[in-house]
Amino acid sequence: MSQSQSAFVRLPKAAIYAQIGKTEESRKILQEAESVWKPGDPLPFFIALVHACLGEKEAAFEWLEKAFQSHDSVMLELKVHPLFAVFHDDLRFDALVKRIGIPD
Repeated sequence: MSQSQSAFVRLPKAAIYAQIGKTEESRKILQEAESVWKPGDPLPFFIALVHACLGEKEAAFEWLEKAFQSHDSVMLELKVHPLFAVFHDDLRFDALVKRIGIPD
């Protein structure tokens, strides 16, 4: 298993850790994933998700933009994904949803 695949498998655990307050453990996995990410890897959306769970809005938007630029198909879930619901009142979120082409 490559480092990128390993990071992909561990990112859901990082999101759970963030949600239950184990932020140190979450950030460790997150840093590992960010360090091995290469364009084309399916990591940006999930890295953004962990940042969202940690309350790191700016970092989450940076990684969502990388996912958008990579044409990551999972971005189609952005508007309905419950962990991104906290961003619905942010104008950047609306703009990104429109750029993706998700209907209202």
